[in-house]
Amino acid sequence: MAIIGPTGTGKTHIALAVAEIRSYVMVVACKPKDSLVDDAVARGYYRIPGNQLEIPYVDNRPMHPKVVYWPMLPASVRQKLPKHKILGAEKAIQGPLVGGAIGYVRNAGNWCLVIDEGTWVCRDLKLQRDIDSALFQFRSLNASIIILGQRPAWMGRYVLSQPTHLFLFNTNDRDDRKALGDVSGVDSRAVETVVQQLDQKRHEFLYIDTRERKMYRSIAPARVS
Repeated sequence: MAIIGPTGTGKTHIALAVAEIRSYVMVVACKPKDSLVDDAVARGYYRIPGNQLEIPYVDNRPMHPKVVYWPMLPASVRQKLPKHKILGAEKAIQGPLVGGAIGYVRNAGNWCLVIDEGTWVCRDLKLQRDIDSALFQFRSLNASIIILGQRPAWMGRYVLSQPTHLFLFNTNDRDDRKALGDVSGVDSRAVETVVQQLDQKRHEFLYIDTRERKMYRSIAPARVS
């Protein structure tokens, strides 16, 4: 499943609501400050401490069925680095760790993996092929992936062509509109037309079921603080 739209449109609300359908969910957060973590914890998710991805099992079941994994550059390291090297250090730390989370679900099966900041993960962490493999193969492992992102043009064509479920918010960017041509199962020109008409202030989105070849226009509820 992919949820594509600008910041503040309601992607997180949709992702967590849909993820609740699954028994086991792992949310992977990437931003230095991430409201997704607070939202997930408020829903009862267990935040894995530190960067080590360890989920204890009891009787072959995870002790915490819904978890948040937030790998980040340790504060002690961040404080010692010149400011111009912090971004590179974050990429070097997060790349293998986020890739490891994808590998964890691939090995274990049965988990729903929620990836925040898909553009960052695909382009900056250079995990495009890992994401593509998850989109192709997780279904056969009884696993699933929900990827959130702002720019479909920067996340690879399979993010739009492989998911069974797509949630698209308004975009007026030419490259992003062109990328919508990769949506499978429905008329891509109709998709582009509707997406341009969506009211971002009302949190309108277009839901596409690519298997049933159906499209619905709806609204993501506003976030309540």
